[in-house]
Amino acid sequence: PAVRACSGARATAVAAALFAFACESSTAPGWPVSLRIAPDSAVLLEFDTVMLRAVLLDSSSREIDGRAVAWVSTDTTVALVLGDGRVVGDRVGEATVYAASEGLYAPARIRIVVRPVEASVGRDPCIITTRGSVYCGTARLVRIPGPRALTRISRGESHVCALDSAGGGWCWGSNGSGQLGDGTTISTDTPEAVQGGARFLQIRAGAYHTCGLTRENQVLCWGANTWGQLGTGDLTNRPTPTPVVGGGQWVAVSAGSEHTCALRKDGEAWCWGDASLGRLGNGVYRGQTSVPTAVLAKTAGRGEFVV
Repeated sequence: PAVRACSGARATAVAAALFAFACESSTAPGWPVSLRIAPDSAVLLEFDTVMLRAVLLDSSSREIDGRAVAWVSTDTTVALVLGDGRVVGDRVGEATVYAASEGLYAPARIRIVVRPVEASVGRDPCIITTRGSVYCGTARLVRIPGPRALTRISRGESHVCALDSAGGGWCWGSNGSGQLGDGTTISTDTPEAVQGGARFLQIRAGAYHTCGLTRENQVLCWGANTWGQLGTGDLTNRPTPTPVVGGGQWVAVSAGSEHTCALRKDGEAWCWGDASLGRLGNGVYRGQTSVPTAVLAKTAGRGEFVV
């Protein structure tokens, strides 16, 4: 409902500009007596728009045209309102949009939501929306600033990696072991490009390491290598993508906590890193291996796995 902004109005910080605009207008007989916004609420996906219309009515409930209207949003980082009443949703959240005209003002509630198309699991999950934005969090989703739209995402213990539409890798979070692949061990809360220029089909984050499958069917790994989980033949950490030794044509990769497994084009599965609890599938239950080792298990007697 409309509120008369003059005559005892308590101008809040948010609506002060509206009240000032409204109180400058005449209140002589024949001027509008009510104001409403149509629609008075809206739910938008991020970056979508909705057109709001300020409707002024006289004492006979007849609509009055041609009067100036001022618009303001309580949170322009969530919903930006333009001078013509068009609202642009920017990020997840809620805001109130006000219209003021001829001594009256009225509110409209705007809620911005997202539609996820990709999600990571873990204690602080992340999602990628239909518009390529990344949000992370549990009780409250926070948008991660980034240089471009992202399409695939994977979360480690305290870092996150994702791919853009061109196959470029981006990582952010803790980087003490070089798991972001940006050539440093400096942590960051904004996505940094994975160095080396590789174009990836898949990217997978382990606890403190990351691996990716390139378009050339090569597996590259970087980050912590305490257990040989990078597959480089040694136990040295790497801050940039490094090829897994042994070559071969790979079609899939998956990073565990301190081990990695990948599938070759011939259907054979190979694993490397921490062998405890038999997680490498090579018949060994302790120690580690820093080179790919064939999984001994066979599926359905065929001796091959499929993606």
